[in-house]
Amino acid sequence: MNLTKTFILSLPDAVSRRQSASNQCKQYDISFEWVDAFDFRNKSQEEVSHYYQPTDRAKQKNRFLSNTEIACALGHQKIYEMIITQNIPFSLVLEDDFKFIDNPLPLLSQIDHIQKNTNFDILILGYVKLLEKDLAYHYRRLPIKHTYSCLNYQFGQPWVQFSCGTVAYVITQKGAQKLKSDIIRVTADDWLYFEQHNNADILHVRPLIILEDCENFQSDIRNEKKGYLEIKNSSYIIRSAKGMMKNFLMNGLKWKQ
Repeated sequence: MNLTKTFILSLPDAVSRRQSASNQCKQYDISFEWVDAFDFRNKSQEEVSHYYQPTDRAKQKNRFLSNTEIACALGHQKIYEMIITQNIPFSLVLEDDFKFIDNPLPLLSQIDHIQKNTNFDILILGYVKLLEKDLAYHYRRLPIKHTYSCLNYQFGQPWVQFSCGTVAYVITQKGAQKLKSDIIRVTADDWLYFEQHNNADILHVRPLIILEDCENFQSDIRNEKKGYLEIKNSSYIIRSAKGMMKNFLMNGLKWKQ
């Protein structure tokens, strides 16, 4: 079974992003459907407050979602509703600033086989805020516990789920039902929350096949500081060492937190 649907979440006026996304899908003959994102950039907090109910943790830390974060989460909820209503078994969900860094078709053609062997609800195919040239470092610092392999890919869970974006993931109908909510509580990519509170089985792939095209498109969610993607030497050494230790514990000793 191949994917039955590909959704691309995009603001209607995002002309350059839509052109980029369309061109990349055409390159691999991937048919897709645009899903118009919510635009809360010029709305007041009062106008969007009825969409959002902060968690107790957010209240304690005084860290509430911004209008754009709420809008992003609502866009993904809109897709989950479409998946459930249309009874779609597997869907590829993309945001319009994605960039293919590898041919996605071999993996996608085996998605039902992968799901049967891993029982995933969500399979994360891409991360945000990473440069392709730095992927070897990020694989070291963010290892996964290998639970299954297919073709040249490894599938598994990280040491702890983390917010790696929603630029690209496959979700099952069951996964959409688990994540579907009438009210926004957390960001669309709070995978740890969804694992703990929604009982979602979330896997990551190595190597990644998609990244956020952060070199060509600025984030719609937040304004990043200049040079935010640069890796400091101290961080490179320390995080690499920590990641290698986690990899040894998970895949060498077959132990995970």
